[in-house]
Amino acid sequence: MVKDEGRPGHAGQGVAPSGAVDRAAYARANALVGNPRGAAVLECTLGGLRVRFDEPATVVLTGTDAVLTVDGTGTA
Repeated sequence: MVKDEGRPGHAGQGVAPSGAVDRAAYARANALVGNPRGAAVLECTLGGLRVRFDEPATVVLTGTDAVLTVDGTGTA
């Protein structure tokens, strides 16, 4: 899922706060790749995420003990 900071503080208008489940990991991921605060991230809560990039990309995993595999090779 694509997640951002959500919309906290608008419940009185019927807007759920939503946003990333692990807000600390979300903020850490954006900081590590140099994104501005509030930039959207991909959040995978059940594992098994597979992505393909057609252009060079910077990827960071936060909030998990998962192994990132790039072109079939696991990274630490």
